[in-house]
Amino acid sequence: MSTRNGGKRAKLFQKRLFVLENALNIDELRTLLRHYHPLTEIRRGQWACSLDQPFRLVFDTSRSPLIAEGAYGLVESELTVVNIIEIVNYHGK
Repeated sequence: MSTRNGGKRAKLFQKRLFVLENALNIDELRTLLRHYHPLTEIRRGQWACSLDQPFRLVFDTSRSPLIAEGAYGLVESELTVVNIIEIVNYHGK
């Protein structure tokens, strides 16, 4: 990978962190640029957002005591802690 690609990924990572730091709840993430989406199967409970193709930022959230009905079923009504898990190409391409 060239330094140029690493720089692009770093800038996108910083932008995504800013959004995560300022989001009020997980539903709000779903509406932002369509980059944020829940993962399934062995990554159930984790979320991802795109960086530079094919890399994704993978994270999970702390469980909030307040639960609300969202567009995708029950979701946390408050986003309190985001745990960054990894930056990965989980599609293997």
